Order: sequence, then C-alpha cells, then structure tokens
Amino acid sequence: MAGDRSGKGSQTRFERRELSAAGVRLFQLTAGPGMHYAPYFYNPHLNPEGERLIYIGDQSDSEQVYALDLESGVSTQLTAAQGRDQHWSPYIRTGIDGIRPQFIAWSQPDWAHALFWEGNTLKRVHAATLEEEALYQLREDAVPQILHCSAGGWVSFGYIPRAIQEEIRATLAAGGRMQWDEPLLERLKEGCGFVVFDLNARRVIADEHVPFWVNHIQASDNHKWVLYCQEGPWQRQRMWLYDIAHRSSMPLRTQNDGAAIGHEFWLDDHSVAYHGTLPDKQPSTRVAGAQGVRGRGEARGFFGRLNVVTGERLETPSADGERFYGHYHASPDGTRIVTDGEITADHISIATLGNEVLFRPVARHGWVRSRDQRHHPHPHWHASGRFITFTGCDEQGTQVLLLGLGDAAP
Repeated sequence: MAGDRSGKGSQTRFERRELSAAGVRLFQLTAGPGMHYAPYFYNPHLNPEGERLIYIGDQSDSEQVYALDLESGVSTQLTAAQGRDQHWSPYIRTGIDGIRPQFIAWSQPDWAHALFWEGNTLKRVHAATLEEEALYQLREDAVPQILHCSAGGWVSFGYIPRAIQEEIRATLAAGGRMQWDEPLLERLKEGCGFVVFDLNARRVIADEHVPFWVNHIQASDNHKWVLYCQEGPWQRQRMWLYDIAHRSSMPLRTQNDGAAIGHEFWLDDHSVAYHGTLPDKQPSTRVAGAQGVRGRGEARGFFGRLNVVTGERLETPSADGERFYGHYHASPDGTRIVTDGEITADHISIATLGNEVLFRPVARHGWVRSRDQRHHPHPHWHASGRFITFTGCDEQGTQVLLLGLGDAAP
C-alpha cells in the first residue's frame, strides 16, 4: 500500500490479496487501519464492467467517497465533504464528519458519478474530473435515510424528523435502550416521508408523507412503482408499494400470519425479494452465547419473491431456523442468494433456490456484531453474476472484499 492518503484527488495503491475460501476465490481489495466499507446492500458496489468500485473511507480523518480501480489497485478520494456530527441513530450513533455515513450510490445510468449526502444536501461527484454538483436540499428539520438510484436515474430516499433522531441518540448515550413503543410510533406519524428525484430532468417526481419511519425507498427500473418499508419491528406491516401513476400506496405482502420480514429489494422491474421468519412447529436452533441470535423461539426462516403485478408469491423455507441477523442479495438470474448471516455469525453463505434454502458458508467476513452498520458486510451480487462484494473486518480495520465465483477474478 503506497501513496498520498489525504485530500480530494489523492491516491493510494492497494496490493490485492487472495485469501482462503471454500469453492470460490476471495480477494481483499483494501488494506490498512481505519474504515473502508461498501455501500448498502441493494446499491451496486461495482460498475457494470466490474472495473471500478466505490466505497467509504476515513483515511483523511473524515468519512469520504473513494473510487477503486480494480486492475491497478489505485484508490482515488473523490470528495472533501465538510458535514459535521452526522449520525444515523440508532444504527450509527457516532457523529461523523465528512459525508453522511453509508449513504452513497453510483449515479445511473452514466455510472460516471457517485451520489452522496453532505449534511442535508444531496450531491454527486464525477469519478474522473472530481467536479461536484448539488442536486437537492432537504429541509433542516428533517434528516435523510439511505438513498437508492434506479437504472434509469431516479434517486429515492426517505426522511424523518431531526428532533426524533437526536432524542434517540441522547437516550442511547445515557445508557437507555431503543424502544419502538406507542409514544414513538405516534410521533412518527408526522414529519416522515420520501422523495423521488429524477436525475435526468432535475425534478422531483414524488414527495410523499408517510405516517411512520420510512426507509429502503427504491424506484423500480421501469419507474412504475416505488418500494419502501416501515422501519422498526419486523412483525409490523413492513413492505409498501407506491404507484407512481396513481400516487397511491398499498401494503405489500400483508403480515396477518405472524411473519416477520425485512430487507426488501427489487429482483427485476416487477418482482420484489425479501426474507424473514414464519411461526413453525419446529423450534429454530439457538446457539448459546453467540451474538446476533434472534431467539424468536418457534420460527423458521424463508426467502420470499413477490410479483407486484400479479400478486403471486413464493416463499422458500430455510433448511434450518434463522439463527443470525443478516442481509440477503440475489444473483441476476434469481436462482441463488447470498447472505452474511442466517446460519453463521461470521461467514458469507450462498444457497441455490429449490424446494428449500440450504446455505453453504464460503468465506469469512469477520464482522464483530457489537459494531455499527458501517462494519456490516452488506453483500451485493454483481450484475454479471461473477462477483459478490462485501465489507469485512480484519485486525487492522474494516476492508472491502470480493468473491469471484468459479474461477472469476477481478
């Protein structure tokens, strides 16, 4: 590892390392102390050609956006954002300077820019020229949630009242616990909503009030629908679908059967994927002393797919109970899924979808589950089907890693 490590436009060269894995090739793309972490799981990490990756690093003493050229190993700092004390409580409680932590994405369809938040200003930066552009200003009494960019260039994000997020951080700092109780849910009925912004036309497509903490806002690639979720207990009505043409919302996959679901994402322009647990007569296995165990009692994990046009739903059960919290993503053809949890606490696992889901651990990610969302692996299956990228932890810090499926290598 060599190079000037501080300042917009500065570059560092990483030596790619191949690590041991089971039936796949595993590469560590970054190295050294501090943070190097990938975007949220439903946002692509790599460009379509698999040549360049965006990530967040803190090597300039603040969190900034970086672009890594996989062939040369050269990483370039794209931003010098000046945001102050930005947090995402309860998930990221530490006040972050620079960009808003975790909230970055490739700007599509050009794949030449990275989107990010600096304070309450949504911006994008050109990965080659480093030219920045302000796109949208969120009002000061609100704070943004995770952003997403569709293939056609619609940027979506939620927002909640700033005062509520600050109160949550103060409660946690004082030793209290996050409580999704009725008083909080009642307060969240006001001041929450989501925005859909068209990058091409530079205009707001939708700015909708939602009577709960809203997150995971994702416009479909055909720009007919917007998928979003209710943050909080997974047993509440989690998934919702907004119809762009009719400007109306409806619950998606009603949960009157005791299901707990989460981490929804688009499989294609009409199909949504998600995972969760269902009550079951067979008790799930509980691993004594392990962090991250759900401990629901009698519950069974599943991976679901739902056609938003026909309403057809397929939920494939896990071969074993869901033991560990995790995020899922799917191969482009929808035949396989990857997770950073489910059956192991510290491995990336892959399963082929059949009559049931049987995960096979393939590579260690090393996430220490007491750490916040920035350290979470968040695996993403590349559009080529050849790579899975994720965040991992080693003795020095948090690193970006890549799985090459079969003999694939970056």
